[in-house]
Amino acid sequence: MSPRRPAESFRQALLALPIFIGATAVSGQNLVSPEVEYVPLEQLSLETDGAERVEDRVGGVEWTPVRDETPVEAETGWDLGLVLEAAYDDNIFLSATAPESDLVISVTPRVGYIAGRDDGQGAYLKVAYRPSVILYLDNGDETRVDHRLAMEAGVNGKRSSLKATGELARLGGATPEVGAPIDRAEYAAELRAAWRPGAKLAIELAGGIEATNYDSRRFSDSELGYVEAALRYAYSPKTEFVVATAGGTVQVDGAPDQDFQRATAQLIWQPREKLAIDLTAGLEHRDYGAGSDTFPVLDGRVVWTPREGTEVFLAGYMREESSAIFPGENIEIAGVGAGISQRLGGDWTARLEAGYETAEYKRVSVAGTGGRDDAIFYIRPSVEYQVTDHFRVGAYYRYESNDSNGAGFGYDVNRFGVDAELDF
Repeated sequence: MSPRRPAESFRQALLALPIFIGATAVSGQNLVSPEVEYVPLEQLSLETDGAERVEDRVGGVEWTPVRDETPVEAETGWDLGLVLEAAYDDNIFLSATAPESDLVISVTPRVGYIAGRDDGQGAYLKVAYRPSVILYLDNGDETRVDHRLAMEAGVNGKRSSLKATGELARLGGATPEVGAPIDRAEYAAELRAAWRPGAKLAIELAGGIEATNYDSRRFSDSELGYVEAALRYAYSPKTEFVVATAGGTVQVDGAPDQDFQRATAQLIWQPREKLAIDLTAGLEHRDYGAGSDTFPVLDGRVVWTPREGTEVFLAGYMREESSAIFPGENIEIAGVGAGISQRLGGDWTARLEAGYETAEYKRVSVAGTGGRDDAIFYIRPSVEYQVTDHFRVGAYYRYESNDSNGAGFGYDVNRFGVDAELDF
């Protein structure tokens, strides 16, 4: 069997996800309880991690609070916290040939500020900054400080709204693509305007950029600029549809520009109080220096709370990205993740999450060759104890493996850790 065939089978299975969810929707539509209050999925305190790759989920997914009472966002005020973590890692650089182990300690304070509310009329502002001090016991010269800054500001009127969002990250950790530490800056910004001509209909226009810049000239910087038009329709208090079309250009150092057009449809559906579905599927067309291609895009997440204290999620994603180490190549990415959280009694909670991702490199310019395939699997069991409403401690184990046919790439890593989180 060729190394590409398992990845193709996996992608076909991912494409069946919208069909499966749609069948579930049809069978459950008569079970909707009309007295259940609808909460839009984007307002739930769940991290929609379908847009992120495996390397972006080192700490796992963000779950909803295990207690019955969900924290209410303050209209104005500070959001302060601190996360401490100590972990033994037997391959800190994700190396295929020379793994190094170390005890890694991270200290991450959280400083946030909220003014106003984004679900009412008027102006609002949300800012959050998270620096992380990463300390290596044996490899002290690798000690670094990562930075993450996120901002959202907007103003809402009776029929219109304007929102600006931005994210900036300064990172230095290893990635599966490179298999070594890589200093980089990542940033994204978007301006989105919406107009609601009726109670159920909204028209949105947006424009934005996403970029990654590397300190080393051995890697290729990339920048994506786009404009988007979307139509949002609230079919019922529990069902919302969004159709969108977008276009733009991807610029990669050392390679010709890539022009793209994308069309997607999104379903945001909460058929029951304990079930939420957010599914986006569509097609994207790109023109490369070495031809063109049309491929599916997918970002879906299903969250189910069968009973109090139990939460289950299933997520999948498909898209294309630019390669950092091969300027004439793109990466076709497909991934799926699943997890379960179970309150054991009292203030103890156990969680299990796992995921699988394929990354196929393809030639998009005369400088590229293609042919590298990665298959990444991870599993992460954990347990935590909620000491107080504002303080928790936990322990976890994470195993991750990258089966790559690229010479010098691929890895296995085991990580055992304990962490603590304090909210002030």
